[in-house]
Amino acid sequence: MATHPYKNVAGYRVPGVTTVIGGNLGWSKDALMAWANREGLAGRNIRDRESKSAAETGTAAHAMIEALTHDRDVWAVPELTGLTPAERDQARQALESFVRWQKQTGLVIAATEVFGVNEELQTGFCIDALAVADGRLTLADYKSGKAIYAEAIIQVAAYVELTEVLLREGGWLGPDDCLDGAHILRVAGGNFTHIFRTRESLREAWDVFKCLRTLHQARKGIESLTK
Repeated sequence: MATHPYKNVAGYRVPGVTTVIGGNLGWSKDALMAWANREGLAGRNIRDRESKSAAETGTAAHAMIEALTHDRDVWAVPELTGLTPAERDQARQALESFVRWQKQTGLVIAATEVFGVNEELQTGFCIDALAVADGRLTLADYKSGKAIYAEAIIQVAAYVELTEVLLREGGWLGPDDCLDGAHILRVAGGNFTHIFRTRESLREAWDVFKCLRTLHQARKGIESLTK
């Protein structure tokens, strides 16, 4: 997904959801350090080709799914450039798994890369896709990491709440209407996995995001006291 420079109505730049979470939530740091330590002890360079292969294949599969959604040639996406034949085949397998899952669930992608700025929280956001399932609007969020982490839950919780505001302002949702929740679609290597979280189950994660936004706002002022 492209990075958008988010600006409020006054024209000032504001942080995005991923910036707020990435800069203020340290829950994943211990796990990341432990993984890096294991890779080092095993003699593997975390920057080498083998270590990056699964992530690159997942990114390519994600791009192929996006192309399929827009009726474009899935084999023409630039993310496939530089992949080995085996990696391209893994990306194809993930795409085919997604297609089978989509047919089984009947989920239809209605719009992609929907973005906006929430003026109350002064925060920008861009969702991967709006989808329709069983006649109800929901979110679809693509991931290509080794697993689905807590950060992803907080992220989609924020996306659900902020997108609802955007859709109400645009007349797409009524004042009492809500999104159904969020589908997290993970494509990594040749694998495709999916979890769905209801809007109600994401309440606590939304509260956490609002706390992180407060921390983000306070950080610069506190850091200035050290100088």
